[in-house]
Amino acid sequence: MDPWRRVAPSQSVQPPYNIFEREIDNDVLHFALTHAHVILAYGAICRGLPSGKITAGREFPTDDLRNIDSKFQ
Repeated sequence: MDPWRRVAPSQSVQPPYNIFEREIDNDVLHFALTHAHVILAYGAICRGLPSGKITAGREFPTDDLRNIDSKFQ
């Protein structure tokens, strides 16, 4: 992210972040905190996965991203 900041300064990052997607713990989170960036995390409820209402065999509409998301396979 440092090379990017030299070209286009930023003040925030917007990564996915939830109980299943925690990759930013390894790098983005530290970078944001070190450089006083705001973290605008999205996907906090992971498309409803932790709700307990999505069961095996659930079919989603054809244009629903959960059809290609590995967490829903």
